Amino acid sequence: MISFKKYLPWLLCIVWLTSRVLVANYVYPQDSSKAMTFGVISNLSFIILLIFSELYFLFKARRNALPSSFLYELKIVSKPVVLYVIGVGICLTVFYNFISNELERKRELDYILTEQSLDTEEKLNQLRNENAQLKNFSREQIINAAHQKIDLLTNPKVVSSLSFLALVFVGLLYSLFAVFLFRLFVRFQYKQ
Repeated sequence: MISFKKYLPWLLCIVWLTSRVLVANYVYPQDSSKAMTFGVISNLSFIILLIFSELYFLFKARRNALPSSFLYELKIVSKPVVLYVIGVGICLTVFYNFISNELERKRELDYILTEQSLDTEEKLNQLRNENAQLKNFSREQIINAAHQKIDLLTNPKVVSSLSFLALVFVGLLYSLFAVFLFRLFVRFQYKQ
């Protein structure tokens, strides 16, 4: 019999990539920020789902066995989370580099907004007064500096790498917190 639990992280990666493509192309084709928000929320939801599914099986196993250590339980709970994060890291790279053009659309929109925000001399002087580093910069130099920053923040490799690192951190933090609460719950349950 095939263990569904064993393949759950990989199935959730496929579900995430499919839903992310559908949301980016059909639900929010012109609003990349909403599509990205959906991607983040679905990733966090899938991580929580994986943690709770492991805690459920751990609780069932712990009813019949001796208590185990915190590190053992952390290893059990974080294993599917790590597998999911690795899979989503691959999916993020594929999505941003080959499937989606939402970063390109975001870059173009940010270029337009930057140029519009500096279209009058009043706005340019206000920006120079608010930021001492830009005091001696010309309008073109300020726009070029803004474009370089936009290029960095909309680079598919940078976005997928930062997203992957954030998922690793959040996944491990959620796992730690969940195991801590689980141990408190089990200790409380056995005292009654």
